[in-house]
Amino acid sequence: MLIEVYFGKVGFMREACLGSKWLRAREIFPTMQTIRDSHEKVYEVEIDSGDFKVETLFYDLNVNPGKINSDNFNPEDNGVWHQSMSIGDVVQYMGKAFMIDFKGLKRLD
Repeated sequence: MLIEVYFGKVGFMREACLGSKWLRAREIFPTMQTIRDSHEKVYEVEIDSGDFKVETLFYDLNVNPGKINSDNFNPEDNGVWHQSMSIGDVVQYMGKAFMIDFKGLKRLD
């Protein structure tokens, strides 16, 4: 199973840090169609589907943010100001995408 992680770009993250309710009220909650405008893909990994938990990924990318940095990703060049997973970032797997929120995940349409 392919896991993809998208970090919010600077303009989006200024709003996203206030959570999904804030984003939905302003009609700027990301969708599968708009994610490329608001986010940058920073990480992907192929894993066994039985081994995947978003909580584990969140923990791993915050404890080991060096995993995000690859030869083709530089936060400043890609409009992303953070290097660890935060509220507003998105995890995509099994054809579904979820935004990290204050408490849990919110599914993107």
